[in-house]
Amino acid sequence: MTRRLRPARPSGSVLIWPVVGLVLMGLLAIRAAESDEPAAVAPAAPTPTISTTAVVDDVDRAQVGNCFRDLNSGDTHDFRLTDCGYDTYELLARLPGSADTCPSDKANWSARSHDTTLCLRYRYPGGTGNLEVGECATRTPGGKTVPGDCRPGAFTVSGKHYKTADAGKCGKDIGFAQPHPSRAELDVVLCLRYRYIDDTGAAEVRNCLTKVRENGVELLRFGDCVKGNLYLTGRTKGNNKPYCATDVAVFYDQPQFPELDYTVCLRWI
Repeated sequence: MTRRLRPARPSGSVLIWPVVGLVLMGLLAIRAAESDEPAAVAPAAPTPTISTTAVVDDVDRAQVGNCFRDLNSGDTHDFRLTDCGYDTYELLARLPGSADTCPSDKANWSARSHDTTLCLRYRYPGGTGNLEVGECATRTPGGKTVPGDCRPGAFTVSGKHYKTADAGKCGKDIGFAQPHPSRAELDVVLCLRYRYIDDTGAAEVRNCLTKVRENGVELLRFGDCVKGNLYLTGRTKGNNKPYCATDVAVFYDQPQFPELDYTVCLRWI
């Protein structure tokens, strides 16, 4: 009788390990369920973002009355819209092409940007540089010159000179120079004339004055050279009454500005 040979059966260890593996996986699953900590999750891949920048031409969308800050200081300009404050440029008019002059008398500078001429007013720090002839400034206790009311003790702007910082252009008046930090064409000098309490401050020899009473105070104002009025025979700086000899000497004291003290000599007509 022929005997068939069967393949040998694998050893018992080969059958045991799959069983052991299943048991271990079950234990781990039970422990994870009992634990307070959530099972770790693999981090998701970051979502790519695209950064876009909207390019806006501030010059094109600016309206009259808006203000710029110029980020450049040379012949080219980088105008950016900003709040209207000191050290900014206020847009007074915008003209097409290369206009030679700006129509507004308050525009103290013009600049080309693209195909446009911008008529601008530079807003000087403190505002004093923007005062016009006839307007007034005052001095603060700290010595700063700022815009103020036109009253005795203040200064009237008697002249204004652009493109210079030479205070000597004001002659007998006080020169107030305000240079621009980077553009010489925006340097400006204001000529300031002190507002004395009455007309003796501006009167010259041979002028006639008359007495008036204003708000309970007796003052001298310019008047006709008629009997009963006064004739100015001389004036000098400081308190110098002997200078007037036999004429009436009147000393005017300016407490805040002693350099402006003066004495006038008067004679009755």
